[in-house]
Amino acid sequence: MDFTPQEHDQGRWTVNCLTVLMYHEILPRAAWPAGGPGPVRTAQGVTDVLPAPLYVWEEDFVAQIEFLVREGFAVVSPQSVVEAYGGGRSLPDKAVLLTFDDMWKGGMTTAYPVLKRWGLSALAFLVRGWIFDEPQKPVAGSPVCLARGEWEPLEDVFAFANHTDRLHTRGPQGPTLLTVEEEAFVADLRRCEEVTTLKGVFAYPFGAVGPAAEKGLAREGFSLAFTTEPGANDHTSNPLRMRRNLVPCGAGLDEFRTILAR
Repeated sequence: MDFTPQEHDQGRWTVNCLTVLMYHEILPRAAWPAGGPGPVRTAQGVTDVLPAPLYVWEEDFVAQIEFLVREGFAVVSPQSVVEAYGGGRSLPDKAVLLTFDDMWKGGMTTAYPVLKRWGLSALAFLVRGWIFDEPQKPVAGSPVCLARGEWEPLEDVFAFANHTDRLHTRGPQGPTLLTVEEEAFVADLRRCEEVTTLKGVFAYPFGAVGPAAEKGLAREGFSLAFTTEPGANDHTSNPLRMRRNLVPCGAGLDEFRTILAR
């Protein structure tokens, strides 16, 4: 889909630079299984293995958040980003948005007290079809999604946005989002949107920006959609192709500084 800033301008553009960080699962380094990560556990029955780079050690995560606070980065709320791209407010210098994909129990419950301690907020992308009805017992190295009733107590830190209902899958031709028809995508999008707390915000599963998905998001009036393409965002960025920087497993503070400078 073609994009020029003027097409989305609802007033004065107010974003000079926004860095979006992407996390998935977080666990203590000592909990890493000797045989490597096992399959994920979801209510939909998806059993992919989460790639090792998508894990972050708890110790590193704590150090990264403390670094952001100490070095004067402004960890902004998800709502403030929505408003900035709508032309309604400015973001501060050194603005950073924290995002968490897939609602993994370890990542969410580990990040929550760290962020709450510093008075920070974050954006979590939920796959509705992956959410269990009843809490599941955690198994180290085998990420499990949160259950209904487990994520509501986290809402004072996390805003929950759309990551599809049942389209976070892939087949022989790659991610489903690249081949799904627009009507099927929109129907799925609406089902997930029923349970989100931050409306009109989306993350592409696997970072797959398919034509049907982008058209469907625009048609449904979504204000922001996040890719996995690295880099910073500014007033020229397409709001439906926001860039995000993965924080990979084992990233020390030197690498973390580099990620923030992209």
